[in-house]
Amino acid sequence: MDPLVIFLLSVIVLLVATLAFLAWLSASRRKEILRLRLALEASHAPADTGKETEPLSISEIRLTQREQEIARLCCEGLLNKEIADRLDISQRTVETHKNNIFHKLGINTTAELKKHYLCNLENKI
Repeated sequence: MDPLVIFLLSVIVLLVATLAFLAWLSASRRKEILRLRLALEASHAPADTGKETEPLSISEIRLTQREQEIARLCCEGLLNKEIADRLDISQRTVETHKNNIFHKLGINTTAELKKHYLCNLENKI
């Protein structure tokens, strides 16, 4: 076999091994970050009094004006791209605002956001 071919195959094997290691390292870091985040959230969780607590409503949470606007548009059924186009911002900015909203409200999905939003409207009526 030609030495150049052997060299190129060696380089490819080395690159594949490096990529596999980086993927493993990334997964390990994500697990560690998740573990630390859960530990931090647990340390800030309210003491268990045996009573079930009501989720906070949007009006009890301090959302910025932009977060309120994005929450409203999400609840109207607009997709991130549509919200970004309407507000003349990037999709990534919309995602960041939505993540901040989810974090502040203690929720994980747009469906939960809609539920909070509707409950908040019912309480105002």
